Amino acid sequence: SPGASLGVFGKPTSRTWKQMPSMATWCSVGVVGMIWVTDWKLILNYVPWINGKFRTDN
Repeated sequence: SPGASLGVFGKPTSRTWKQMPSMATWCSVGVVGMIWVTDWKLILNYVPWINGKFRTDN
């Protein structure tokens, strides 16, 4: 089998692929959390329900 040639390194790789959805979810939560904590105007200007917060009345 192809995995047998990898020896010790075959199992951690397959285990990592099984954890990818969980890792992607936590990374997404972290990115959204950082945007929320830092009040990042550059990104939040493109969110429809938030962009009115940064408008100036000139």
